[in-house]
Amino acid sequence: MTIGKRVLRFGIWLGIVIAQVLMTQFVAYLVSRLFPDLEEIPPDRAVLFALAIVLSYIAGIYLTGWAALLAGWVTGPPLYLVRLIWTAVGVLIPFGVAALLGTLLEPGPQILIASIVAGIVGFHLPGWVWPGKS
Repeated sequence: MTIGKRVLRFGIWLGIVIAQVLMTQFVAYLVSRLFPDLEEIPPDRAVLFALAIVLSYIAGIYLTGWAALLAGWVTGPPLYLVRLIWTAVGVLIPFGVAALLGTLLEPGPQILIASIVAGIVGFHLPGWVWPGKS
């Protein structure tokens, strides 16, 4: 593969990752508009807010990646269900760590950013691990 093709392939991949990040925020915004009561959840029901964030992150990452797979922009096997599962696992890991170390970690954007990054890695992981499998 020539250097030009590698650069182009990396640029497309980077564009997909950026689109996945943007879609997590867009879907979370849509959820906040569809369910405005989520912003005023009492602290004893914080799990509901976290669930809304997790589901919107999973949807934003997976649906963008799914569209990129259908368009042929992501190389590797589709493995749709495996990618969905690993996206969900990736998004949930930072929230699980935060729940286990709750008194040691302050809630904040670092958990949300780690969740987005881990979800994107989870989506792309099957293509990296099983590049020839379909």
